[in-house]
Amino acid sequence: MQTVILERNMEIGGGLCGDEVPLPGFVTNTCATNVRFYSTPCFRDFNLGDYGLSHVFPKAGQGMIFDDETCLVTYPVHEVVDGKTGRTERSSANLDKTLREISRFSERDAETVADLVERVERRWLDAYRTYMFNPPPPWGTKDALEELLDDPVLGIEPRWSVMTGTEFILELFESPEMQCYFMRAIQTSTGNWPEDVMGLFNLVHTVILGLNFHPHATVRGGSHIVAHALQKAFTERGGKFFVGSEVDKVLVENGKATGVRLMDGTIVGARQLVVSDVDATQTMLRFVGEDHFDHKLARKVKNIRYDRMSAAFWGTLAVHELPNYYAEAFNPDCAAMPRTLIGPKDPFYLAEVQKLECFTMGIPNKLCWYAGPDTIWDGTRAPAGKHLLQVEQYTGNRRFFSKEKWGEFRREYPKELVRQYQIYCPNMTEDNVIASYFDTCEETVARNLNMVDSCVSVGAMIPSQMGRFRPIPELAGYKTPVSNLYICSAATHVGGGIRGSCGYNAYKVIAGDFDLKKHWEEAGRSY
Repeated sequence: MQTVILERNMEIGGGLCGDEVPLPGFVTNTCATNVRFYSTPCFRDFNLGDYGLSHVFPKAGQGMIFDDETCLVTYPVHEVVDGKTGRTERSSANLDKTLREISRFSERDAETVADLVERVERRWLDAYRTYMFNPPPPWGTKDALEELLDDPVLGIEPRWSVMTGTEFILELFESPEMQCYFMRAIQTSTGNWPEDVMGLFNLVHTVILGLNFHPHATVRGGSHIVAHALQKAFTERGGKFFVGSEVDKVLVENGKATGVRLMDGTIVGARQLVVSDVDATQTMLRFVGEDHFDHKLARKVKNIRYDRMSAAFWGTLAVHELPNYYAEAFNPDCAAMPRTLIGPKDPFYLAEVQKLECFTMGIPNKLCWYAGPDTIWDGTRAPAGKHLLQVEQYTGNRRFFSKEKWGEFRREYPKELVRQYQIYCPNMTEDNVIASYFDTCEETVARNLNMVDSCVSVGAMIPSQMGRFRPIPELAGYKTPVSNLYICSAATHVGGGIRGSCGYNAYKVIAGDFDLKKHWEEAGRSY
């Protein structure tokens, strides 16, 4: 087939965006960061390492730095042993280190983690991959994660699947350190709040990331390099792409998609199929129009929720020197975690108060943020001797505040961040900060229209919008009511995150419809 990508923005990549901010010489991931693309079928199938995509794998994993000068550090249970293929192997030494760190707070919590590790390695990890990289089965056929509910020894306890994040965490862990760590990890892994019901995927996903089964990685040169590598592989195989080419309508004749019309009136015909990589709301209501499908489907589309993973202060601090945490006396490795969580050792605050303050004040009294000290491992992204800290802080939903108020938050948040950084490290003063750059909901949605209300997962990742229900049942199979019109964005299963799974699974459906090459079968993969 002759294939073309039509992109509204002036570069392709969506959330894989990088900008030279806050100053020349500092390259910030202004959306997706800490990308583990090495673990995807796409990375291997297209040999993306040959197109300039390389990852750096730090020795520590993720953890949390607390306000009492202690910290929790975890280490990759699986380590990447082949950067070319993304192959990992178990590291018993790292597991032992993680368990020792947890046992400093609670021996029982260390035992719980050891049990979770056994479950993940023997059952959960294979089920997780099979779930992510296959289209969801129809209702009545259990998916790979639902099958785990039937295993009383190594599976998932059925009650966990309907628990809120807070319930699940309090049931598993007794130490406030592990409770706080996983409460904040839920946010950065799924975009949900601890009080939300997790559902099977979010539960397994949070555990797998929290215990470093997919080792955290830094893309050399910034996350946008993933988009560069994909584009090179695409064009080498004959694909074409056009930026600054916003689609206005999908052309439909006799119930079949026949092409698209751009905003400037240009018609691009399609002999075979049209695939939308934007949100379901825009795809169905704007591109197609309600006259091509029934009112019940239109109502469901209009009610898709975009109120999770929908608001964050996202940006960077350019600094003269990296933070010197008080907690380094507790464990010096806390200074070099690629996924550093920072916040109060207060489970009640994180579970109950934080969201209330975010929703009513925008900037909570106690910040609880993610910091990625990427330039420890990738010196290409900052001038020599300088560093950047990638920051993510959740806040209230976009619709809760006016555009003017978001502008005020954008100015005030960096000041408050530097002030609260000093609770955890003495050198993070205003003099150490060269400059800062932060996006709010307003900037995020302006850059990517498909991130409705700045929902970077292109639809809340809540149980009612996951798997065979994502975004709604009628669209969950990557097809639409319009013949030969497919949808492959993060609006579909498995959701947000740079996994390549949505497009990969959509291709599986298209390959079946058009008798195309089945790469997964040739590679001998179950997914």
